[in-house]
Amino acid sequence: MTKIVALDMYRQPHEVDIAKVEPPRAGVYGIVIRDKKILLLPDKTCELYALPGGTVKVGEDFGDTLVREIKEETGISIQTGKLVDIKTNIFFQPENRPVRQTLQIYFTAEYLSGEISNDGFDQWEKDCLGLAEWIDISKIDTVKFGTSIDILPIIKKALNEKMREEVL
Repeated sequence: MTKIVALDMYRQPHEVDIAKVEPPRAGVYGIVIRDKKILLLPDKTCELYALPGGTVKVGEDFGDTLVREIKEETGISIQTGKLVDIKTNIFFQPENRPVRQTLQIYFTAEYLSGEISNDGFDQWEKDCLGLAEWIDISKIDTVKFGTSIDILPIIKKALNEKMREEVL
């Protein structure tokens, strides 16, 4: 039996049987910045944050997925921006949920319209996620993220690129 290390949302390692790891799942995540604030989703079960986004449906374009997921999770309408980064890992989930390899694709996204809402939440999101929040980017180093991949460097890369664009 071959073992592999999977990381949970706290980036803690768990040794798992590779035969039990589900096939890769692609997800897209948006870095939405508006008025020097970033749009984040709080996990109300553990007081951690994540970027809005989610699973790519069969036949769906990455940009279309991002627009759909951010609208569902935040009530905000966006336009997909530039590709920032792509990461992969083995994601460990508690409570006998499946362990799977993930392909995580990060984009900038331009705010177009809308007010924060959770009207598009499915039942799991209603149980686990709080209402999206605009967090001041000057506080980004103090935000605790609940993601299996360290997203702070990805967010900082997007912030640096946005600042460069604004200067030009």
